[in-house]
Amino acid sequence: MPETLSSPLAEFWHYCAPSELVDLQSGERIAAEAFEIAVSRLAGKLPPPPGRILIRARSPIRILTAIFAVWRSGNTAVIADYSYPEATVARFCDRLCVAAIITDNAIQQYAAPPDRNLMGCETPPALLLATSGTSGAPKWVALTHTGLSARIEANIAFIGHAALDTVFVPLPLSFGHGLIGNALTAIAAGGRLVFDPCAARMPMRLGETLEAQSISFMSSVPSLWETATRLSPSPRLSTPLRVHVGSAPLTTSLVTRIRKWAGPTVSLYNCYGITECSNWIAAAAVDQNYQPGDVGYPFGAQLAIRADNGAIMNSGEGEILVSGPSVMAGYVDAPSESGMALDRGWFHTGDRGSLDGDGRLRLGPRIKDLINVGGIKVDPSEIESALASCPEVATAVAFAVADEITGEAVAVCVVPEHGCRPPIADLRAHLQKYTRRPAWPIRIEIANSIPLTARGKISRTLLRERALEREKERDSHD
Repeated sequence: MPETLSSPLAEFWHYCAPSELVDLQSGERIAAEAFEIAVSRLAGKLPPPPGRILIRARSPIRILTAIFAVWRSGNTAVIADYSYPEATVARFCDRLCVAAIITDNAIQQYAAPPDRNLMGCETPPALLLATSGTSGAPKWVALTHTGLSARIEANIAFIGHAALDTVFVPLPLSFGHGLIGNALTAIAAGGRLVFDPCAARMPMRLGETLEAQSISFMSSVPSLWETATRLSPSPRLSTPLRVHVGSAPLTTSLVTRIRKWAGPTVSLYNCYGITECSNWIAAAAVDQNYQPGDVGYPFGAQLAIRADNGAIMNSGEGEILVSGPSVMAGYVDAPSESGMALDRGWFHTGDRGSLDGDGRLRLGPRIKDLINVGGIKVDPSEIESALASCPEVATAVAFAVADEITGEAVAVCVVPEHGCRPPIADLRAHLQKYTRRPAWPIRIEIANSIPLTARGKISRTLLRERALEREKERDSHD
């Protein structure tokens, strides 16, 4: 890209452009030269810096064009998921002092409150991304130009240019996983990017897409593979395919299904990342000795463990801490939350894990997902792994429900394999055989699907809310 870029990303992005962007749903495609022209034209229509420009579009090509245009104009890009209602977007704009909104077909000037420095940063951030926000309002994460470029350079070094030649992007660009780990990394490597924004149909035609487009790399979530390995015909791959899986636990049973479905040319990696750290932190190649939770060694970051007594250690078990250039500047307009998350040079992830003496990381549960059964902490994966060995169970998710005696108790939502209807009594007997007593659920429910967040992550919060509603309904009929 030319020297007109005015942000600190100018030097990093100067030599970066996608060879082509392809939208399989709309049929739109744009090559490097046309992309450059579109970015320049859009940048010239944006308000002067420093300001925040909110991007809310369906088209992945429009989103990426808008991001580059915002950076070229010297402004900060605010990425909003398209599914947010208009009223919610308006609240975001007021809170973030947004100067304009870029949609699929227009630029809307926005009469925001008087601008203010929400982060106390000397230079404007590159991106503002929303955290999951599954309960309450989402927090907005500010990622700097320096941190973003450091993370993308580390990603390219880890993945390699050859794998980034033709990249499939199955995830939304409103989140760090799809935007940074998939799209921006591939663009910085000069790759060809292929999108299929139709979330409902995309998993069912995944095999066809990988084969027809000669995909060499994709980053994904487990829920995509749960569907694709059952409903999409297997591809006949003629080129090596590197697959990253992250954002949720990767079970051994799903690993087996992915390998059987994709064939011998696939290289599978289990990854760990978080929005506040500009996406990826660590990854491990999945081989025949894979153990659930193993995410290997960090790249582009340093790790430590905060023990239960507060001590920070180079190895051991406790809360995972991250430091490095890719860690966020903070949460927007939330100094107290930023201070708690960023302490003594470390970002506190809220994830539990263990580091061995060689620096290899193994994930435990998110601290907030642990189920406290009368003072005994139960990891949901203990129940889920046990049920995964049942041939009639496709997916199982354990979550906490309130209990008058123990405070919390275990509940489980089970999605059976197609055509199966396992008796609840059989599932209970299986868990009693393979798990300890505190992990035995007080409630098992059979469902057709598991609720997911917009990122494709399992929503235990929604499962808990649904369980509470059903409990109230039962009480009202008694």
